[in-house]
Amino acid sequence: MSCRILCTGGFGEHFNTTTKPHAHYCQQYLQSKGIGRNVFYQPALSRYTLEDALLAKPILAHHKIDHIILVTSDFHLERALLVFSHVMPDVVLSPQGAKSPMSENERDALIAHEKTALIRERDNLKNIDNCL
Repeated sequence: MSCRILCTGGFGEHFNTTTKPHAHYCQQYLQSKGIGRNVFYQPALSRYTLEDALLAKPILAHHKIDHIILVTSDFHLERALLVFSHVMPDVVLSPQGAKSPMSENERDALIAHEKTALIRERDNLKNIDNCL
C-alpha cells in the first residue's frame, strides 16, 4: 500500500495571516521530517473546515481514495471528523489528533471556540445537503 498526503488550508483570519497558505507550511514541515515531495497531492487551499472537506472531496474522488487518515489539531478533531464524515460518507476516516503545544489558557480558549463552532457546523451541514 502506498500513502499520499493532501494538505489543506489557505488563509484565514483565525488560523493563518501570513503570506503563504497554511498547506504550504504543513507540507514544508512534513518534508523537513523526511517526507518526499512526490507523495503530496496539490493542496486544497481552503479557508475553513467545511471548505477543507468540500475541496478535498473531488481530489480524493479523482484519485479513487476511499480511506483517509484525517490529521488535525487534537482540540479540532471532533469538528473535522463531523464535517468530513458528512461531506464524504463513503470514505473511511481514521482520525488522528495532533497534540498542539500551547498554554492551558490558549487550549481552554480554543476548546470553547470549538464547542461554539460545532453548533454552527451542524447547521451549516444541514444547509449544504442539497449541494452534495
